[in-house]
Amino acid sequence: MSLEDQISELTHQLQDLQAQLAIQGQSPAPAPTPAPTPTCKLPKVATPTPFSRSQDDLDRFKAECGLYMSMRHAEFPDEHSQVLFVLSYMKGGAAGPWATQRINTLLAPGAPSIAFDDFAQELDSMFADPNRQATARQKLTSLRQGNESVDKLIQQFELHGPVSRMGDVALVDHFEQALHPRLQESIYRLCPMPVTWAEWKHEASVLNNQWWRFQATQPHTVAAKPSPFLSCPAPLFTPSATAPAAAPKPDPQPMDLDCTHFPCIEQRCSGLYFNCNQPGHIAHDCPRPRPHQVHATLQEESSLAPPWLALLERASRIISHIQREDM
Repeated sequence: MSLEDQISELTHQLQDLQAQLAIQGQSPAPAPTPAPTPTCKLPKVATPTPFSRSQDDLDRFKAECGLYMSMRHAEFPDEHSQVLFVLSYMKGGAAGPWATQRINTLLAPGAPSIAFDDFAQELDSMFADPNRQATARQKLTSLRQGNESVDKLIQQFELHGPVSRMGDVALVDHFEQALHPRLQESIYRLCPMPVTWAEWKHEASVLNNQWWRFQATQPHTVAAKPSPFLSCPAPLFTPSATAPAAAPKPDPQPMDLDCTHFPCIEQRCSGLYFNCNQPGHIAHDCPRPRPHQVHATLQEESSLAPPWLALLERASRIISHIQREDM
């Protein structure tokens, strides 16, 4: 092949390559590969507390289940899974057997699904308090502040007050009966006194907080115990609960022999002799020995007698002295 033929062949190859490049430039560019969507991390939520039977715990159990299912809704694709989740946390007491029976019914082949609202109504009819209003009123009647802070008492009234459907007058009356007497007295000293339920709450809370601030400023020793009641200020006047002390006896006046107690005077007034404490004779005619003579005789005998004899004689003297006093 001559040189001209080689040049001609190369020219044709170059034209073919240019034509291919032109065709590729007209075709659309391939779409970029989409980036993978990041997976959303579910928040951490405490699991519900297992429910057994208590009517007071039913509202708390339903609220905890609702919070968990709302925060981690991706784990519950339908209402059927929500119902099974609630039933799985009903354990012990009367709720456990009932939940087991409902789970077996829902998991049976061909069992119809149940809506969550219908299940909630069934749960209320089975375990809710049928007379919540009367129960709330009974709890309000039995509440007492004691030595606790008045804020805890107010929280209980805020919790059970709406359920009891009491008005302001009834709530104030129950709240007044539940307060500590000293705090109640401090509120009665206010001018003007609170009237509505909101005013009673406000004044009781203010007085309680003032007392706590006052106690915080007082020095406390290690050995001293705090006051048994620190929830209200001390009233201006506290009636004494103890019995009145007996009036002290007046001191005897000079020469007032009736107010003194001398054995010799009492014996002389009663006609008794000083030595033997017996009536009917004088000291000269007394058949019994004088006390100093008896004492001297005993001292002489005690030097010769054994020790046990002295103890026996001393016991006999004590017995005779007791008998003379009884006479």
